[in-house]
Amino acid sequence: MCSVNWRKFDSHISIAFNRDESVNRAKAEIPQVFNDGRVNFLMPRDPDGNGSWLTVNQCGFVFLLLNDYQGLLKSTELELISRGLLIRGLASCRSLPEITKFVANIDLTKSQPFYLAMISMEKQICWHYDGIKTELVADTLPEQIYSSGHSDAEQIIQLRKRYVDSLNIENDDDLIKLHQSHQPLPNNSVDSLDDSINNLERADDNLKVGDLRYPICMHRDDAKTQSLTHIVLMDHIVKMKYWNGQPCSTDHFFYSGFTLS
Repeated sequence: MCSVNWRKFDSHISIAFNRDESVNRAKAEIPQVFNDGRVNFLMPRDPDGNGSWLTVNQCGFVFLLLNDYQGLLKSTELELISRGLLIRGLASCRSLPEITKFVANIDLTKSQPFYLAMISMEKQICWHYDGIKTELVADTLPEQIYSSGHSDAEQIIQLRKRYVDSLNIENDDDLIKLHQSHQPLPNNSVDSLDDSINNLERADDNLKVGDLRYPICMHRDDAKTQSLTHIVLMDHIVKMKYWNGQPCSTDHFFYSGFTLS
């Protein structure tokens, strides 16, 4: 499971990404600035697959990837390519034509289903591979995308969408609070994001772990939200904050960024 919400404000684009993973998966490496000889890019790294779920480069392109567990999954006996390597490859792209060419050349026969997003100040695009299509078609990026491998995935995703649609997200703090919150919950609601944050401790005391499969900050016995990344993209600079742990209980964060060129 993973969650993405983004908004375009007056002077910048704000992006929040919760990465949900198995409790048995290796801990991801915190974001670092890399240089491949062509471009600088900022990226956390998954040591299991050597790829990532998000990156931003010095040309002002943000790339995001979520697994699509509801797509037609391929047999694990096949020789497949880690989807996280798509993000690593896209990190080197310096223009929209380069991005378009890279996406067109993805070998879909060797990939499990995914959602792939590109965000720049000028353009916001999404490609969806459902495990069946033979080519990817660019579409307008929705303001929220959720990925879930849980058996109740359809209800979880729909509840999250309805909850976020009911909110008035006005700034970066609202977006961060949303991704730290234990909302939505089945048959329960709060008046505001501040109420949700204030009720975190009470929710932890009164709810079973299984009930917290619905919130954007997700808790399950087998998986949980492992990190929160917040990206602020402007015309000439990008900033990234990274909470290395469950967003509801991790107070400190890593900060990085660079000037765009």
